[in-house]
Amino acid sequence: MKHPVYVLLLFALGGCSASSMPLSRHEQFIPETATVHRIIDGDTLEVVLFDGSEETVRIIGIDTPEYKECYFEEATEYLQLLISDKNIVLQEQPGDDRDKYERLLRYIHIDGIDIGLQLITDGYARNYPWFDHPRVEQYSTLENRAKQLGLGLWSECEE
Repeated sequence: MKHPVYVLLLFALGGCSASSMPLSRHEQFIPETATVHRIIDGDTLEVVLFDGSEETVRIIGIDTPEYKECYFEEATEYLQLLISDKNIVLQEQPGDDRDKYERLLRYIHIDGIDIGLQLITDGYARNYPWFDHPRVEQYSTLENRAKQLGLGLWSECEE
């Protein structure tokens, strides 16, 4: 990780950040608890659901670098720092339940914090505008802020 102290400071201040903003009243919240089994990359993980079944989950609305791309390891490690060995809440969104790879499409929350939004805010993920979802405007705004501040991948990688 390039700036571990800065990242930990941002994470510690997360309670005061935009990622702790309440969900829109227009968003239907259907919680489903799960335990993180394995982090695949910065936007994909394997979970064990409450009923004991295992699923691969793709975080809605974000895109992180792929294997061997700039900032892949940092984004993967940051997601691991945020959610490994923790119980998480998965939230469905209106529309598609799964992607073309049969992964569940979900927002992920821990203690009310939107993990996808946290990744964007701290510069580890990009907004994924090719997939319509209720938080696209908020994600786009915070991506632009991370770019302007030169956070994470925005200071280390070419666009």
